[in-house]
Amino acid sequence: MLETTDGGKELVDALVSIARGVMLNVPVPEGSRPRKDQQVRPADQLKAIEMLLDRGFGRSPQQLDIAHSVTDRPLEHLSDETLRLRWWSMAGSLRKAVVWWLTEMGR
Repeated sequence: MLETTDGGKELVDALVSIARGVMLNVPVPEGSRPRKDQQVRPADQLKAIEMLLDRGFGRSPQQLDIAHSVTDRPLEHLSDETLRLRWWSMAGSLRKAVVWWLTEMGR
């Protein structure tokens, strides 16, 4: 698979195009809008974005509740594992924010 897709670059390029709402190999005359059958559905855009984020940043683990006393402590007092969990939680929040923003911008 890697040999036939330039090390996976073609696959990533395809996902980026779909995320941007552009259908590959469907020419649209300059200055005109794509026909309905040439448009990428918002659901497909969100799925492409999710796939790119999952592959680029990894899937976030299930969210764990951290006691308030832990979150109030300075970072140097937290274990590496706790810091990793907090980082993944923030990455998951960022993913949700990107999806929300793209959904809102697509309206």
